Amino acid sequence: MAIKYLLCFCCFIECISCQVTKAQVDILSEKNDTCEIVSSSKFFEVDRFGNIYVPNEKNEILKYASGGRIIFTYANSRNGNITSIDATNPMKLLVFYDDFNKVIWLDNSLSQIASLDLEPIFSDITSAATSNDGGIWLYSPIQNKLFKTTIHGEILRSSNNLSDFGITNLQIYKIMERNNHVIILTDDNRALIFDNFAQFTQVKHLDDYQAIDVFDDVLYYIVEGKIHSTELINIAEENHNVVFQSIPLEKVNYIRITKQAIYYLSDNCIYRFDLN
Repeated sequence: MAIKYLLCFCCFIECISCQVTKAQVDILSEKNDTCEIVSSSKFFEVDRFGNIYVPNEKNEILKYASGGRIIFTYANSRNGNITSIDATNPMKLLVFYDDFNKVIWLDNSLSQIASLDLEPIFSDITSAATSNDGGIWLYSPIQNKLFKTTIHGEILRSSNNLSDFGITNLQIYKIMERNNHVIILTDDNRALIFDNFAQFTQVKHLDDYQAIDVFDDVLYYIVEGKIHSTELINIAEENHNVVFQSIPLEKVNYIRITKQAIYYLSDNCIYRFDLN
């Protein structure tokens, strides 16, 4: 569904830059949004240069430049379904295959440069992500722990068993590292937050959201067509600010926020709104 009206503050752009979530509705700007990329995928990823990575039904990964132009394609059906893509490092894209418990890395032209079979180390990994220092974050449901490993699978850090904190039966939506925080987003609307030593610090219970993303130290999520935010490091109280209001985002089911733009998936189309 096309968005006809985008209500936003000029200060929202500043908020993203300075990692502050204070926002007030101030400016009404009308934009005509067009479908930049047609896709039946349930997710996509965006790197810091604005390139978009989209898996398709053939388990290929298509890399799009601005404007929806395909510039590179990766094709390998032997690894099963693509579970997730991490574009934190656009020169070393991490791709995780849950079916075969495998991670591969692609360079900026989507040529495979390395792979890691996790089976000899962990019998079942359900989520994987890039760490800020080039390692890997992994979640094991059997051990109910978050692990940090090298790209060769050597374990560097691990959390306590999350059952110690009353956390069990996690269904992981996504893992990501932002600044010094590792965030596990779950299918039951929780955000589990760890430090970069894999130590659990807190859990945030969120409203029933349609889509969610983390930029810097702020968590953004859509509830009933509105984007809300909460600071990751705010332990004392839950501070949910509405940074956009009255936006018809009811059909949005995936969102990515960068310093330059908001990207979202709705009705098999990926849209982009520039923030600058």
